[in-house]
Amino acid sequence: FVPSKITQRSLVLVDEMGRSEPMTEERDLFGTLSLSPDGRRIAVDPEHRLWVYGPGRNERMRLVPENRDYDEGYPVWDADGSRVYYASNHSGNWEIYSRVPGAAQSEIVMQREFDQFPVAVAPDGTLAFQESNTVTGDDIWFLPPWGVPSPALTGPGTDAMCDFSADGRWLAFASDASGRSEIYVKAVDRD
Repeated sequence: FVPSKITQRSLVLVDEMGRSEPMTEERDLFGTLSLSPDGRRIAVDPEHRLWVYGPGRNERMRLVPENRDYDEGYPVWDADGSRVYYASNHSGNWEIYSRVPGAAQSEIVMQREFDQFPVAVAPDGTLAFQESNTVTGDDIWFLPPWGVPSPALTGPGTDAMCDFSADGRWLAFASDASGRSEIYVKAVDRD
């Protein structure tokens, strides 16, 4: 046991051989993070503000620099690594937006009755998002590119924190449907 301060986390890339490389020298309360598909950039939300760290040590940019009054977080890179999906509560509910790093403006991806948060993106560009429904709990939905949202995992209990397999055919997710939080895998059906 080694005591540590939660606000003193660091960002480090670790390769398949176990070699590590710091992304930055700064320490912060780094929370949810997402590695770009090419493995060169990290989107992270310390203190409910989104930052993108680049391949150069200490290279970073604020994803949504104009946002000073509301929270943002839950970053997820799109399938080609060109933009970051994220959630923000600046309209009241947590809604899903996307932004190309360095762009002047974000785009609204989805506004719905309940709070929603991006979770994962399939190789074909389908966005998996978690919706906090007051009746069914936390559910997983899919939003295909240029499509309409459809339920993937809904019902009693909490279904959350999912990710697609590399080929997009399987979905791993956490659920407490059994009475305790467990990890499940299921085939993806988007027909």
